[in-house]
Amino acid sequence: MFLENYELPTPPDRRNASKISDAIQQLGGDIIKHDVAREILEQIEDMHLTMRRAKRRVGMLLYGHPGVGKSTLVEAYAEHFPRQEEAERTRVPVLYVKTPGQPTAKALTEKSLIELGDPCADKGGAEQKMKRLLTLTEKCGVEMVILDDIQHLCDNLNQRDRNIAADTIKNWMDETSIPFVFAGTPTSRDFFLEYKQLGRRVSPKIELPAFGFTTDALQRSFMQLLVAFNERLPFGKTSALVHEDNPERIFLACEGLIGYLVRLIEEATAIALRSKAGELTTKVLGKAFEIAIYPEAAPSRNPFSEKFNGQPLRGPGEPFADML
Repeated sequence: MFLENYELPTPPDRRNASKISDAIQQLGGDIIKHDVAREILEQIEDMHLTMRRAKRRVGMLLYGHPGVGKSTLVEAYAEHFPRQEEAERTRVPVLYVKTPGQPTAKALTEKSLIELGDPCADKGGAEQKMKRLLTLTEKCGVEMVILDDIQHLCDNLNQRDRNIAADTIKNWMDETSIPFVFAGTPTSRDFFLEYKQLGRRVSPKIELPAFGFTTDALQRSFMQLLVAFNERLPFGKTSALVHEDNPERIFLACEGLIGYLVRLIEEATAIALRSKAGELTTKVLGKAFEIAIYPEAAPSRNPFSEKFNGQPLRGPGEPFADML
């Protein structure tokens, strides 16, 4: 029933290994085909373009469980505004920074300076680094800052260091009056609720959900994603990705999280292309699941096994226990 409204293209030449490799590497980019993801990108764009004309302190938080595609989404936006080498400067319209694992104010400022190309990013104290960051933010023509993995602020710092880091970000926003986009896990939402002075500057706070499978509409949306992935790969209509019995199995194998879905498809593609038959089958998906997602899985906990008991993989020690 899933394939009745979809026409798949003729499979590409399986011998063209470089094109297949490129296709596998680009699988995660299909997150932007998801309706919710497109709406969020539009909101980021609206905030960016509006603030170009009328500068004021404003921020947005994008949060969700690991694997929903937050980083893919914000990285995709930043890539639309690449750095530009000009006569007297490197212009950085959108500054994208991965928050360090131990994001003290000094470490966060230093990482941002590195991304702006400061050759002396590791020199000086916190106050000196902040002055250089404010100077370079203006000099490089930064129009928007994206801080990814912002959950490290609340997960990996003590309260004193969290206070200092929050004040540093608030001051950066206040002094530059450019929009900030923050991306992180659900705990990052708690951080902005705790630090109200910063939290007031960050609205809206938007959740990027995992894909669902409880309604016909959600099932169609998930199937459309599988079809989009399959179009990049050399298997066509014979692919188990789009076999009518498999979408629910695939959903259970990744819990609707696109990061896990990409991991599963990458591994399955590699296994299929190494096999004599060169086909992506349900058996291949089962092997890929055991390698890429749940190596300890018993047959009763592998969605592609005939012995699978049908229960979500949310038990203690299972891949999606934190999704409860």
